[in-house]
Amino acid sequence: SDGKVKRMRGTIQDVTELKQAEATLRESRELLRLFIEHAPVALAMLDREMLYLAVSQRWLQTFGLEAGEVMGRSHYEVLPGCPKEWRKDHQHALKGKIMPLEAGCLVRPDGQMQWLRREVHPWFTGGGEIGGVILFAEDISQEKLAENRLHLAASVFTHAAEGILITDAKGIILDVNDAFTRITGYTRDEVIGKNPRILKSDRQEPTFYEEMWRQLLHDGKWTGEIWNKTKSGRLFAEMLTISAVPDEAGGVRQYVAFFSDLTSMKEQERKLERIAQYDLLTGLPNRTLLADRQRQAMVQANSRSRVMALICLDLDGFKSVNDRHGHNVGDHLLIAVAHRLRDLLRAGDTIGRPGGDEFVVVLPDLASEREALPVLAELQAAARAPFEVDGHVVRLSSSAGVVLYPQPVDVDADQLLRQASQALYHAKLEGKDRYHIFDPRQDENVRGHHEDLERIRMALAKGELVLYYQPRVNMRTGKVIGAEALIRWQHPEAGLLAPAQFLPVIEGTGLELEVGEWVMVCALKQVEEWNRRGLDLAVSVNVSAQQLQQPGFDALLRRLLEAHPGVKPYRFELELLENAALTEMGEVVALIEMCGKLGVAFSLDDFGTGYSSLSYLRKLPFDVLKIDRAFVHDMLDDPEDLTLLEGVLGLATAFRRQAVAEGVESVEHGMMLLRLGCEEGQGFGIARPMPASEMAAWAKAWQPYAEWRHAKTLPHADWPMLHASVEHRAWVLAIAEYVEGYRQMPPALEPSECQFGNWLQTERPSAHSDRLAITGVDALHHRIHSVASELLELTRNGNKAEAAAGLSNLYALRDQLLEALDRMWS
Repeated sequence: SDGKVKRMRGTIQDVTELKQAEATLRESRELLRLFIEHAPVALAMLDREMLYLAVSQRWLQTFGLEAGEVMGRSHYEVLPGCPKEWRKDHQHALKGKIMPLEAGCLVRPDGQMQWLRREVHPWFTGGGEIGGVILFAEDISQEKLAENRLHLAASVFTHAAEGILITDAKGIILDVNDAFTRITGYTRDEVIGKNPRILKSDRQEPTFYEEMWRQLLHDGKWTGEIWNKTKSGRLFAEMLTISAVPDEAGGVRQYVAFFSDLTSMKEQERKLERIAQYDLLTGLPNRTLLADRQRQAMVQANSRSRVMALICLDLDGFKSVNDRHGHNVGDHLLIAVAHRLRDLLRAGDTIGRPGGDEFVVVLPDLASEREALPVLAELQAAARAPFEVDGHVVRLSSSAGVVLYPQPVDVDADQLLRQASQALYHAKLEGKDRYHIFDPRQDENVRGHHEDLERIRMALAKGELVLYYQPRVNMRTGKVIGAEALIRWQHPEAGLLAPAQFLPVIEGTGLELEVGEWVMVCALKQVEEWNRRGLDLAVSVNVSAQQLQQPGFDALLRRLLEAHPGVKPYRFELELLENAALTEMGEVVALIEMCGKLGVAFSLDDFGTGYSSLSYLRKLPFDVLKIDRAFVHDMLDDPEDLTLLEGVLGLATAFRRQAVAEGVESVEHGMMLLRLGCEEGQGFGIARPMPASEMAAWAKAWQPYAEWRHAKTLPHADWPMLHASVEHRAWVLAIAEYVEGYRQMPPALEPSECQFGNWLQTERPSAHSDRLAITGVDALHHRIHSVASELLELTRNGNKAEAAAGLSNLYALRDQLLEALDRMWS
């Protein structure tokens, strides 16, 4: 009542242990935080809400973070790229489960992909409750990158198209890949522990390997071509690169060899070399090989004090045979002439065909000029004797020009050939079946040459030289692309003369340059004239090596173009023969490039027949490749010619050049070219060379054959069908030759033994799904073989006339078979 407290009641509890426990807990958490913050690994401590309580410095470095942007924030906010699987692991840990080490990929806040090895543990409070999780992370991105690189390297090793071989420092094979087995035939188990010498072919001399190892030890690398041997004993060419793998001390730990099989390429090169040296029609040496044989004979004549004779022989009246009986008869006649003349010569003599109906004979090792004349007389007598070709009796004669070596004044091989051509020209002027001997010691011959030059110079001045034009077209669309300008001499007495009858006289002279410039001027004027008449045609002209390499040719071309502004430069094309003797290749390349800047295109004419097709393709920037007619002519009946044509078209494609086929003489030639993907062509099957005045009317009226318009380009997978059809045409031709007595042995008779029969049996199931068409072709094929057997039986029994009469039935069946194949392709 007086305001004083009388009594106070309460309870006292001893909390000393609780306070001590709380202090211990705080101290433990602080120690754990300090441990985590200073741990040398990436650690993070988070509470049950996955908010950061502590992180180590390594954790911040691993994820590119700062401490201020982490503490107190959510783990999923700091690292938003955290995968769902990791979040599940966190939830499991918050339930007391320890999540063991696992590897995974995380997208960091900066967008970088990061591979981590991670582990999740729960942490507990002093009361035994789960307070949160502790995360461990280790950056293994570099390990993963190295692992991926190893996987990639292993995959490349296993699946590489090149053969790969690894040896130790002593050359003992440690490993090989699948391509090694495919190329060599040896399995991996067969070569492990062996020396690569098991592949040795003995085609290389010991010095070859000595130089290889010298370079390998000096440079640590060697690259080159080498011939080796497969397990079966087959030789193969390979492009080989060997590299030394160094060890830490700078020595050699291993050698790694990479190689690719070049055998098919070598075989193609061999065929191209054959093409480059031999005439495809007659099998005689061509201009290139003739020049080589001629030079050898000249060296022999000098060293042994003997005489060499060079004869240029030209067939009189050959053009009329072509015009009367067709080019097939003409070609067969050339073959017969070639064989007959060749059989008259000695073993060391050479006869070649540089082109057309001209033959060149090299007679080495003669005692005197007199020894050459009997041989010449025999050759001309042989040409004079009648030929029986394709049922026609053909009579010819020949004109010849002869030149001898050595001469009082030193001459080279090209000069010698020009002299023989000049002598042939004199023989032609004197009449048929004559010969003329070029003698540089006689003033008459020297004056004669000057007289010939003056006569041609006069022809140029009097307007006797004219240009004819042969169209170049797209055989599928019918578009007339342009025309090639071809020079002719309208001789007042001898009539229209071809270039071969007068151009050799001016070759290498100043008149050659005058005529060349005249051709370009006339062609440009003609283009302007056609343009005025509404005919837009590109025109190409031939330029000689001398003309192209004369100083200031590009300036001359520029002046001519400026003088004819009506001609668009890209509608004017220059053609250079592949066998042109170009001297300074670098200057020629620069010149062609300068002309290209003017807009003028360049084409390589008669491609495949000259000195070095691949070299010219690689070095000279031509726009167009004009495939020589020799490749085209016999492709319908000769499988090897078809293969060679495919190779030439492949080169044109590989070097990104426009291919134009010369010598398109029939519908069938065009069809085959179109199926091979070659659309542009020129030849007698399209149009013969014509005066300029006829071009406009021809271009307006010309239409491609209906078959050409609908011809499809065949994929490479169907090219075996083309070969099969050509094989069969050749087989029918062989049957006919046997029946007519031109062949001693017939080809195989069984349908399954001929190439076409093999194709039907082995390739038809995968080539076409039209079973009905295949069945019809198969039936026709067997019928053809049946008829052929009957004809051969008649021939063997002496009934040759009846057998020859039955050939028409064989030809009709062949044509039906080819038409059936055409329907399958269309």
